[in-house]
Amino acid sequence: MNLTRDISFLIDHTTLKIGGRAQQLHPKSLPSLVELLVQLDCCRVLGNGSNLLVSDHPIDIPVVCTKSCRGFQVIGDRCYVETGCLMPRIVNTLGRANLGGLEYFASIPGTLGGAIYMNAGRGEQFNLSISQAVVYVDVFDMLKKAELRLSAEQCVFGYRKSIFHEHPEWVVLGAMLQFTPSPHAIVRQRIQQRLSVSQRYQDLRFPNAGTTFCRVDEPHGMRRFMGIQIGGAAYSSVTPNWVINLGGASFDDVTKLLEISPQNAQLEWSVWT
Repeated sequence: MNLTRDISFLIDHTTLKIGGRAQQLHPKSLPSLVELLVQLDCCRVLGNGSNLLVSDHPIDIPVVCTKSCRGFQVIGDRCYVETGCLMPRIVNTLGRANLGGLEYFASIPGTLGGAIYMNAGRGEQFNLSISQAVVYVDVFDMLKKAELRLSAEQCVFGYRKSIFHEHPEWVVLGAMLQFTPSPHAIVRQRIQQRLSVSQRYQDLRFPNAGTTFCRVDEPHGMRRFMGIQIGGAAYSSVTPNWVINLGGASFDDVTKLLEISPQNAQLEWSVWT
């Protein structure tokens, strides 16, 4: 088994730049990841640390980091992608192979595993998510110590959810994705358009975890909270529904800030306590 181990703070491994000390295990390949999962009784799985809020306190179980599991194989208009591959890399690399359809993900700093888990995509009104490209997903069952293959239908995708929310014992290993044949120039143009929108409307000046709430009952209900600050955490004054770390924000700062939200708002992030 090819892996490295270290004990370090997750503040350096999350896009919100918050997180306590943890034992981190870094498998260097997908077979090493599977071998490691066979041996572990339990663990947390970390991709790029986006859409994630982590406690400042030490994490008491191992954290398995998947970013070295980033291989992919193009097969016609399909591509098998490993769990730790970053979404922008997938979009750009396949664009050069004249395959498109997921250009929106050029601006999402997450891994395939995280995208599958939360069915990442654009706002609900745009009807655009990773599930539309999924053919099947390979997972590892931590309880049965066995690999499973789930069809897109078996993944029970919904808006910002999937069957993986109900099965924390399942770890995404990879997925077969279906792409649309498109000239590289067209794919590149769509990528640039998406990046321009992201740079124009998203507050990228400070560490953040992306869109905060996936559903808000009141239309434009998050705008009235813009600029509110608790400690080092604040709702952006530039982008609605967007929490930023102004510097030195703590887990408690963010959780208290999240209490200031519209009624019945559903948090889009995962939270590790």
